[in-house]
Amino acid sequence: MVETGTSSYYTSIGQATDEPVLKIICKNIAGDEFRHYKTFYDILHQNLQNEGLSKFKRLRIALGRIAETEDDELSYAYFAANAPSDAVYNRKAYNTAYVKRASKYYQHEALNRAVSMIFKAAGYKPHTLPYNLATKLAWWKMQNQAKQRDKIAA
Repeated sequence: MVETGTSSYYTSIGQATDEPVLKIICKNIAGDEFRHYKTFYDILHQNLQNEGLSKFKRLRIALGRIAETEDDELSYAYFAANAPSDAVYNRKAYNTAYVKRASKYYQHEALNRAVSMIFKAAGYKPHTLPYNLATKLAWWKMQNQAKQRDKIAA
Protein backbone atom coordinates (compact mmCIF):
# COMPACT_ATOMS: atom_id res chain seq x y z
CA MET A 1 0.00 0.00 0.00
CA VAL A 2 2.97 2.32 0.46
CA GLU A 3 3.28 2.40 -3.32
CA THR A 4 0.06 4.41 -3.64
CA GLY A 5 1.59 7.32 -1.73
CA THR A 6 4.99 7.07 -3.37
CA SER A 7 3.54 6.88 -6.87
CA SER A 8 1.25 9.85 -6.30
CA TYR A 9 4.03 11.87 -4.64
CA TYR A 10 6.52 11.42 -7.49
CA THR A 11 3.77 12.07 -10.03
CA SER A 12 3.04 15.34 -8.24
CA ILE A 13 6.69 16.37 -8.02
CA GLY A 14 7.13 15.61 -11.72
CA GLN A 15 4.11 17.74 -12.57
CA ALA A 16 5.29 20.58 -10.34
CA THR A 17 8.75 20.98 -11.85
CA ASP A 18 9.91 22.55 -15.08
CA GLU A 19 13.26 20.70 -14.93
CA PRO A 20 13.07 18.13 -17.78
CA VAL A 21 15.46 15.57 -16.26
CA LEU A 22 13.63 15.66 -12.91
CA LYS A 23 10.32 15.21 -14.77
CA ILE A 24 11.69 12.04 -16.41
CA ILE A 25 13.14 10.70 -13.14
CA CYS A 26 9.86 11.32 -11.30
CA LYS A 27 7.84 9.73 -14.10
CA ASN A 28 10.07 6.64 -13.98
CA ILE A 29 9.88 6.34 -10.18
CA ALA A 30 6.10 6.85 -10.20
CA GLY A 31 5.77 4.20 -12.91
CA ASP A 32 7.95 1.76 -10.96
CA GLU A 33 5.87 2.31 -7.84
CA PHE A 34 2.66 1.79 -9.80
CA ARG A 35 4.05 -1.51 -11.13
CA HIS A 36 4.97 -2.51 -7.55
CA TYR A 37 1.37 -1.77 -6.57
CA LYS A 38 0.14 -3.89 -9.50
CA THR A 39 2.30 -6.80 -8.29
CA PHE A 40 0.90 -6.36 -4.76
CA TYR A 41 -2.64 -6.19 -6.18
CA ASP A 42 -2.17 -9.38 -8.22
CA ILE A 43 -0.74 -11.29 -5.24
CA LEU A 44 -3.53 -9.92 -3.03
CA HIS A 45 -6.15 -11.39 -5.34
CA GLN A 46 -4.34 -14.73 -5.50
CA ASN A 47 -4.45 -14.96 -1.70
CA LEU A 48 -7.80 -13.32 -0.89
CA GLN A 49 -9.76 -16.55 -0.61
CA ASN A 50 -7.20 -18.07 1.75
CA GLU A 51 -7.12 -14.99 3.98
CA GLY A 52 -10.88 -14.46 4.20
CA LEU A 53 -10.57 -10.72 4.75
CA SER A 54 -13.71 -8.65 4.35
CA LYS A 55 -13.68 -5.41 2.40
CA PHE A 56 -13.95 -3.52 5.66
CA LYS A 57 -10.92 -5.33 7.17
CA ARG A 58 -8.94 -4.66 4.00
CA LEU A 59 -9.86 -0.99 4.16
CA ARG A 60 -8.81 -0.85 7.83
CA ILE A 61 -5.46 -2.38 6.96
CA ALA A 62 -4.99 0.10 4.12
CA LEU A 63 -5.82 3.05 6.36
CA GLY A 64 -3.42 1.71 8.97
CA ARG A 65 -0.65 1.59 6.37
CA ILE A 66 -1.41 5.18 5.42
CA ALA A 67 -1.24 6.21 9.08
CA GLU A 68 2.25 4.71 9.23
CA THR A 69 3.49 7.60 7.09
CA GLU A 70 3.44 9.60 10.32
CA ASP A 71 6.06 7.30 11.84
CA ASP A 72 9.79 7.96 12.07
CA GLU A 73 10.79 6.69 8.64
CA LEU A 74 9.93 9.79 6.60
CA SER A 75 10.75 12.19 9.42
CA TYR A 76 14.17 10.67 9.90
CA ALA A 77 14.85 10.55 6.16
CA TYR A 78 14.05 14.27 6.01
CA PHE A 79 16.34 14.89 9.00
CA ALA A 80 19.19 12.90 7.45
CA ALA A 81 18.93 14.75 4.15
CA ASN A 82 18.38 18.28 5.46
CA ALA A 83 19.69 18.77 9.00
CA PRO A 84 23.10 20.19 9.81
CA SER A 85 25.60 17.51 10.84
CA ASP A 86 25.47 18.60 14.49
CA ALA A 87 21.66 18.61 14.73
CA VAL A 88 19.81 16.42 17.19
CA TYR A 89 16.89 14.42 15.80
CA ASN A 90 13.48 15.58 17.00
CA ARG A 91 10.76 13.45 15.44
CA LYS A 92 7.96 15.99 15.78
CA ALA A 93 10.02 18.88 14.42
CA TYR A 94 11.31 16.94 11.42
CA ASN A 95 7.91 15.39 10.72
CA THR A 96 6.47 18.91 10.69
CA ALA A 97 9.20 20.08 8.32
CA TYR A 98 8.77 17.05 6.05
CA VAL A 99 4.96 17.33 5.82
CA LYS A 100 5.16 21.08 5.26
CA ARG A 101 7.51 20.61 2.34
CA ALA A 102 5.95 17.46 0.85
CA SER A 103 2.28 18.41 1.07
CA LYS A 104 2.64 21.48 -1.11
CA TYR A 105 3.64 19.32 -4.10
CA TYR A 106 0.66 16.98 -4.09
CA GLN A 107 -1.62 17.48 -7.06
CA HIS A 108 -5.32 16.69 -6.90
CA GLU A 109 -5.18 14.26 -9.84
CA ALA A 110 -2.38 12.22 -8.26
CA LEU A 111 -4.22 12.08 -4.94
CA ASN A 112 -7.35 10.89 -6.76
CA ARG A 113 -5.34 8.05 -8.28
CA ALA A 114 -3.92 7.09 -4.87
CA VAL A 115 -7.43 6.92 -3.38
CA SER A 116 -8.56 4.86 -6.37
CA MET A 117 -5.70 2.40 -5.84
CA ILE A 118 -6.57 2.09 -2.15
CA PHE A 119 -10.25 1.54 -2.93
CA LYS A 120 -9.39 -1.18 -5.46
CA ALA A 121 -7.10 -3.00 -3.02
CA ALA A 122 -9.79 -2.88 -0.36
CA GLY A 123 -12.35 -4.30 -2.80
CA TYR A 124 -14.38 -1.13 -3.32
CA LYS A 125 -15.14 0.42 -6.68
CA PRO A 126 -13.49 3.73 -7.47
CA HIS A 127 -15.46 6.57 -9.02
CA THR A 128 -18.46 6.05 -6.77
CA LEU A 129 -19.99 8.36 -4.19
CA PRO A 130 -17.90 6.90 -1.31
CA TYR A 131 -14.77 7.24 -3.48
CA ASN A 132 -15.63 10.85 -4.30
CA LEU A 133 -16.14 11.58 -0.61
CA ALA A 134 -12.87 9.85 0.34
CA THR A 135 -11.00 11.80 -2.34
CA LYS A 136 -12.42 15.10 -1.07
CA LEU A 137 -11.55 14.12 2.49
CA ALA A 138 -8.00 13.16 1.49
CA TRP A 139 -7.53 16.45 -0.39
CA TRP A 140 -8.96 18.45 2.52
CA LYS A 141 -6.72 16.60 4.96
CA MET A 142 -3.63 17.21 2.81
CA GLN A 143 -4.41 20.91 2.50
CA ASN A 144 -5.38 21.25 6.16
CA GLN A 145 -2.26 19.39 7.27
CA ALA A 146 -0.09 21.80 5.32
CA LYS A 147 -1.88 24.77 6.89
CA GLN A 148 -1.61 23.31 10.41
CA ARG A 149 2.08 22.59 9.92
CA ASP A 150 2.58 26.20 8.78
CA LYS A 151 0.95 27.42 12.00
CA ILE A 152 3.09 25.11 14.15
CA ALA A 153 6.29 26.16 12.36
CA ALA A 154 5.50 29.88 12.73
